[in-house]
Amino acid sequence: MVHGLLVRVVVKDPAFIDATFVPEFSRLYWHSNAAEKDTLTYELHRPEAADSATDAERDEASRTLVILERYTNAAALKDVHNHSEPFKGFGAWIGEMIGAGNIASVKVEHLEEIAVPKPAADSGEAEKAAADAPAEVVAATGGDPNGILVFAGARPGEAPLYMQHAEEVGQRVAALGRRLVYGGGTVGVMGAVASAADKAGGKVLGVIPAALAPREASGAPVGEVVVVDTMSKRKDIMFSNASWLVVCPGGIGTLDEFFEVLTLCQLNAYRCRVGLLNTENFFGPLLAMMRHLVAQKFLEAETVDALVVRNTPGELFEAMESANDLVAVGFAKNLKW
Repeated sequence: MVHGLLVRVVVKDPAFIDATFVPEFSRLYWHSNAAEKDTLTYELHRPEAADSATDAERDEASRTLVILERYTNAAALKDVHNHSEPFKGFGAWIGEMIGAGNIASVKVEHLEEIAVPKPAADSGEAEKAAADAPAEVVAATGGDPNGILVFAGARPGEAPLYMQHAEEVGQRVAALGRRLVYGGGTVGVMGAVASAADKAGGKVLGVIPAALAPREASGAPVGEVVVVDTMSKRKDIMFSNASWLVVCPGGIGTLDEFFEVLTLCQLNAYRCRVGLLNTENFFGPLLAMMRHLVAQKFLEAETVDALVVRNTPGELFEAMESANDLVAVGFAKNLKW
């Protein structure tokens, strides 16, 4: 039986939340999501005051945080999570903050799952859709396939313009009112994209494998983060949530993701618009290699020609607006998956 927990923390000063609490909570958050296999949910939320709320209620809401926890069973909480070093360290820090007056109160509420039976009869369509979709996709997406997926490196790279352009990409995604979908890291080029989108008021969905969280995530998470156990699940969720792909400078992982999208589109298993942000001619050698593949009859020219390649974020996003999706050509047009 799933065991749940709601922890309600009220601080004295709203500024304490982002300046101190969230950074301190970060290690426990990432450890719980990445290293505890029986932790189903470990999230930090801010309550939203109702439109009819009084000034006092709005003030309390601005000073309140809610930690939502779900475990496969009570033992996963008591015997594993509560005995972890990050939990012990955070618990000691909470005690210090209460003593110093920075935290006004902490209320813990245990939740018992109620088994809800299926309705006696229905059309079966919703049940079939839920069964066909990976659980992580259903939980994370909210049913929005129109995000903008960005592939980018977990390192800043050599040229300063890589990070500058990354920030502009995040800002432009937010300005379009579309959700940024990315690999969930908070460092390097990908982290710059996500942070900029978040600061600009955009929605952000990050998807990160548990094994990569310690390497690619540092500090507080950005937006909504889904932690998965495999790279393939990461890609499944990202692909299902986007109709545009923007590829920024990055390493082998970025190129792997880019070529998987090309492969799926080429085989009629996926379709989206694909743009390369060619900062400092980063993708010039790669494009030359792809043209070589065309010349040697290993690749259709239509696939390369469909790529939108521009040198600046402004030029790229303008061109993407009127671009065509990358689709299968030749025999692959008729493939059914």
